[in-house]
Formats: sequence, C-alpha cells, structure tokens
Amino acid sequence: MWKKYTYLSLLLLTATACNDELSIRTNFDFEVSVLPYYTTVAINEPVELRLEIKSSKDGHYDSTKYFMRYFQYTGKGTLVDETGIVFIPNDAYQVYRKPFRFYFTPISGQQHQLELTFYDSFENIHALTLNFTIEEIEE
Repeated sequence: MWKKYTYLSLLLLTATACNDELSIRTNFDFEVSVLPYYTTVAINEPVELRLEIKSSKDGHYDSTKYFMRYFQYTGKGTLVDETGIVFIPNDAYQVYRKPFRFYFTPISGQQHQLELTFYDSFENIHALTLNFTIEEIEE
C-alpha cells in the first residue's frame, strides 16, 4: 500500500514541477489620445497638438519604446515637436515623452489631412487622422 502512495506522490511532484520559469509579460496594447485642437486655422499659424500615449488597462512595460511616422495626404505644411525637430514625412522618430506636443503649421491649401502612426517596440500600432481647414479671410 505504501508503494501506491509513493508512486502517486512522485507523479504529483513531477506534474507540478514541470516548469519553474517565471513568465513576465512585456507586450501591452496602447492608445494615443489627443486633446481638442483647432481645426480651422490660418496659413503660417502653428496649431498646438497635445498628445499622450496611454498604456492598456492590462498594464505597461517600462522598457517599451514608442515611435511615430506621419504622412500628409492633402495640403502642405510642417510638423514640429516641442524640441524643434522638424518631421520628414514617412521617416520614423522615437517618442521619448508621454505626454508630448506637436505643432502643425499649414503653409498652403484649403484642406489638410495628416495621419500620425504610432507604434511600439512590439509592433503594436495606433493611428490618428487629423483634419484642418484654412479659415477664410474676409477683405
């Protein structure tokens, strides 16, 4: 009878000791929020965009890196960050702060549409589309 309990104990011990590695989750979804901004703007007048990267409700991983690319579909303008870096369309830039500010300055056109695509070091993606209209100047 004792052999039966010994085999059962060994079987239970083997089943519970299969994996003693600790599993740490590092990949979490995220969102990018933008505070309300002026959508009707004047040519050569910068519009401040206040943005924030927010980790998912599941958690966050401090070593995650975030990047941004932008593309302007309509109109012509410049996008600059708060440190003065002028973004080139389709180039990737690391985002070092959360929250952060961008400044868009339209230089021509009536309609402007920008897409800001954010992604992290785990290839999670979040895209924002921003639309601007040039205000009519009455003479």
